[in-house]
Amino acid sequence: MKKANLLISIATLLGATLLPVSAIAENTPPVSITAWGMHRGGVVIYKYQIKNAGTNPIKTFTIGFNPADTSVNGGAELATMPNSKNKSFWLSPDVATSPTGWGVAFKFPDESPKFLLEWSEGNYEAKLRPGASQVQGAPVVANPANDIPPGASWDGFSVNLEKADFSYVTGHALVLYGNDTLSIPIKKGDTTPPKLTVSIGQVSKIDAASSVLNINVATSDSYDPSPEVALVSVTANQALNPGDVIAAIGKDTRQITVSNAPGRIYEIRYAAIDASGNKTTQSVSYQMQ
Repeated sequence: MKKANLLISIATLLGATLLPVSAIAENTPPVSITAWGMHRGGVVIYKYQIKNAGTNPIKTFTIGFNPADTSVNGGAELATMPNSKNKSFWLSPDVATSPTGWGVAFKFPDESPKFLLEWSEGNYEAKLRPGASQVQGAPVVANPANDIPPGASWDGFSVNLEKADFSYVTGHALVLYGNDTLSIPIKKGDTTPPKLTVSIGQVSKIDAASSVLNINVATSDSYDPSPEVALVSVTANQALNPGDVIAAIGKDTRQITVSNAPGRIYEIRYAAIDASGNKTTQSVSYQMQ
């Protein structure tokens, strides 16, 4: 499916007429979507808050879709699949949360390695509505529309991933606002790097030639309770020979084996990055006796 056909398919699903890309409103839109991420329980959770500052209701919104993108991705921006074993059209509540009566689904442009996620109100999928029958072919229970009304701010939207993907907080969104479709950038709600402290812990001598440095690392963040930590580099004030430093660079390495070269000063640098992509680095030095 080419990008134009993808736009048409979205419009058909919504029961609305999608504006041409050139006519999509982007100047001071009355709608904003803010996103932030966090590591929790072995997964990465991305949360969304949508604010309706206009006079029309919001019926649906799509994240990870940029109509101005003419590449092979067909406008899709997301690369990491949600943490779901069930690759069905609709994501289950243990993978993605939604306000009552809303649901979220995958959308893939043909021949694109990327995808988008669309949250929609149950008016477009009757089985999502509170009290609606779950039996195929059964009468649909008539429930009132659950659009996001003018002046409202909703934050019950989230999706779980197995790893961080910053496009979930830095991409674009497509919003059905009344009878208009707005293309807006997603606002990154967390722009502050995590705090990182690094210190030398116990130093254990292995033999006359080498020792193990145990490194204490602590992080804190306003949004993410467990930012990722990685060892960036181990350098020294003297030329290093092969085997002088044994450590897994790029990993959360807290033990480093070093050569016992008298007077050598090792500088050990770590980085902490939160799920929204904010990064900070910190280093600590140790002089061999």
